[in-house]
Amino acid sequence: MTSSFDVSLFAPVTDTLTPQQAQRWLRLLRPGIRLRRHREDAGEGSVVGHFAGLPGLPEGMAWPSWEGRGPMHHQATLDCALLPTHELDIPLPPDGELVFFYFDSFESDCDFIFVPGDHEEEPGAGIKLLYIPASEPTRPRQAPYDLDRHTQKRPFFLNGIVPTWPDAEYAVVSDITGAFYHDPDHPSYDPSHPYYHAEVDLAAELGGDPASQVGGYAPWGQPPVVPPESAEPDELDWVHLATFEAFRDGWLHWMIYREDLAEGRFDRAEAFFER
Repeated sequence: MTSSFDVSLFAPVTDTLTPQQAQRWLRLLRPGIRLRRHREDAGEGSVVGHFAGLPGLPEGMAWPSWEGRGPMHHQATLDCALLPTHELDIPLPPDGELVFFYFDSFESDCDFIFVPGDHEEEPGAGIKLLYIPASEPTRPRQAPYDLDRHTQKRPFFLNGIVPTWPDAEYAVVSDITGAFYHDPDHPSYDPSHPYYHAEVDLAAELGGDPASQVGGYAPWGQPPVVPPESAEPDELDWVHLATFEAFRDGWLHWMIYREDLAEGRFDRAEAFFER
């Protein structure tokens, strides 16, 4: 999606590639929605949801819990009608709310440590993504845990549309550059290729401070490019849905197949922790 961005911004990267390679790389760009939790960081951005606090749930819907472990923590709520979803290349609903939950073993009364994406657990364990249609009435639900300064409700402010691109983990990047970055056994292994150095510098220049994000490629860390259980995956169909702060010192990347998102199969989303 190059039409939304000034391609000259990416010259430090594209100059390391041939013209044909550069065009292929530019076609991989995806727009992401940057969110901030502090007004001073967001400028005039409007409120599009909230972080932590009490979510609104439909009457009769039980608070999400992890069977045998305990209640999950509310991570974030996004109002799709307030997000500029038309700017994204993933099929988010035009309205309604997305409500994100995860099991926080550090805040729960349990004797084990868990982070989403743990390979010892089943895919999707300890997380829950709800979609609540705009037509369904909701009310704030009392949390089954104590709210402290880390779990108090804080607004999400819209901070603009940002360009994102795949990192070196993606096979398509190695295919474009002709140089593999992470596999020393590959005959084309070459982490010294100038593309990789230029990409790191560009990410530092355009990425800015860590912030929550909707759509695009996952920021500040890399969840699995493909879901672990996928036998013949298409890495570009396994898309980044959202990233929010988690566990006080890290980020939780929410991923889903594009087709599942389009069909409203939100229960198939997975999440991966990155510190």
